[in-house]
Amino acid sequence: MGQPDFIYGRKVFVDFLKGKRSVEKVYLIESAFRSLKGKINRVHIPYKIVGRDVLFKLSGRRDHQGVVAFVSSFRYVPLESFLVEGSYRLVLLDRITDVRNTGSIIRSAHILGFDGVIISERGGAKVTPAVVHTSACATEFIPIHLAASIPDTLDTLKRKGFCIFCADMSGVPLNEITSYPERVVLVLGSEGGGHRVSVLSRCDNLIGIPQKGEIDSLNVSVAAGIIMHDMMSKEM
Repeated sequence: MGQPDFIYGRKVFVDFLKGKRSVEKVYLIESAFRSLKGKINRVHIPYKIVGRDVLFKLSGRRDHQGVVAFVSSFRYVPLESFLVEGSYRLVLLDRITDVRNTGSIIRSAHILGFDGVIISERGGAKVTPAVVHTSACATEFIPIHLAASIPDTLDTLKRKGFCIFCADMSGVPLNEITSYPERVVLVLGSEGGGHRVSVLSRCDNLIGIPQKGEIDSLNVSVAAGIIMHDMMSKEM
C-alpha cells in the first residue's frame, strides 16, 4: 500500500473518477466548481469552494488548476499478478527518481497496451500526487508493483518465462529487431547512472534506439515510449 492521498488538476480529477479509487472530498475554486458541478453531484462527492491560496496550502502545488481532491490510498499489486500464464508485456523502472519521467513512462505504458509497471522501492520515485498528475491518471488503470529488490524480481520473472530486455545505447538497434517474445520485460535504468551491474547481468538482451546528432542519449521517458511502441508494433 502506498500514497498518494490527494490529487490535483481539473482533467486529472475528471479522469480519476473513471477509476476504482474513491474521492473523499474535493476542494475547488468557484469557476472549477461550475464546470465540474454535474460530475461532483452525480457521484455525491463532498466538496468545499475555497480560494487558490487554500489549495496551495493543501497541496503545495501552484499548478493545481483550481482543484485538489483527497482520495483513498493507492494500492500496489503483488508480483504474482504478473506471473499467470499468457502473453505479458511489462516495463520495469530501476531507480528512476524523477517523478515526471516516472509518470510519463506509466502513461505511455498504459496507452501502448502494456500489462503492468514495476518500480523500485529503494531509490526510485513512488506513485505520488505528482506522478499521478504527470501520468494523466494512467496510474489508476494499469497495475503497478513496488519491488523490494529489482534483481530478485527479475530472477522470479525469468523463472516464469519472461525475456528481459534492457534499454541501452550499446544495444541491438530497434530497426534490426523483427519480433519480441510473448512474455517480455523492458528494463529502464536510472537517469544518471544507467543500469546497475546486478540488473544488467540478468538481462537477456540489450536494445537501443538508432540515433543521429551530437548528443548521445534521449530522455529516459522519451526512449521508453519509442521502445514500447516498437514492442507493440512487433508482437509475435
